Amino acid sequence: MTVAFTEQLDASVNRSSESEASFALYEVFSPTLFGHFGGSLRGPSCRYAKTLASSFPIPRSEVLQPGASTFTQTSIVDPCYWTPRLPFLYEFASDIAYADGTSESSSHTVGLRRWEVDGRSFRLERKRMVLRGAVISAEHDVDLLAARDAEVAIAIKNPSTDFLQQASEIGVMVVADTRQSEADLTKTLLGYTWQPSVALVIPEMDAAYVPHSQLLAEVVGANGEFSPDSAREDWSQVIVVELNEDERPPRAMQQIDKPLIAIRRGVDYSDLHEARAACDRLQAELAPEFDLAGYFVAP
Repeated sequence: MTVAFTEQLDASVNRSSESEASFALYEVFSPTLFGHFGGSLRGPSCRYAKTLASSFPIPRSEVLQPGASTFTQTSIVDPCYWTPRLPFLYEFASDIAYADGTSESSSHTVGLRRWEVDGRSFRLERKRMVLRGAVISAEHDVDLLAARDAEVAIAIKNPSTDFLQQASEIGVMVVADTRQSEADLTKTLLGYTWQPSVALVIPEMDAAYVPHSQLLAEVVGANGEFSPDSAREDWSQVIVVELNEDERPPRAMQQIDKPLIAIRRGVDYSDLHEARAACDRLQAELAPEFDLAGYFVAP
């Protein structure tokens, strides 16, 4: 029996400091597929920096209490965290035994990332970060090296594993729009936990299980019905408002204690540097009424 373990195991950083990080793996589905899982983590590696790699053993998984997820973790000493500027990655070498008696050894990269929501803001490495990016219709239209150079994130529908892997290695943040996907949402979200490039996911609805490190966004229109009370209680951690030409976010959104991202549609740009400049203009246009967590433009 062989399954994609990246779609079965939630990879997350439980605790993090400058000197130590706790990397954990949780099995999500029940009944269990695995007899046990573990392996080792080796790294870091980064195409923009030279570092000395170390190996960190990951003990066999165990059930901590009845009804709980199968779980294992290891401590990473002197961790190097993933950022777009320095996209450090570690190599996870798996040692997996399935419940049916078969076994598998495989590997996949993973990033240790400190990316979180703090009130109305995003924080990366404990510092406020404002996302600026472009909505792209197809992967072949994206030059990820150019995106990194322009310091823009990429919003795209149903990005492939290869695309996300390249973005993780190059250092580009991605907003994954899965609203038209027919794939199992929980498995998709689990796969994204292995890709530190995925900053945000826009699903059609809430998932049965949301990984520890994953941020979900809900899309609303500038002229659609919007209730601050319902938004506070909603499943999403982030609100995305789509704006046509000359539209502004509803004033009621100022009452929401969540990050708000604006996407301006109908913007012409010839390259990603121009897209970045258009994001800056959108920010200036909406100020001072709105100080948002992100600004995106789309054709």
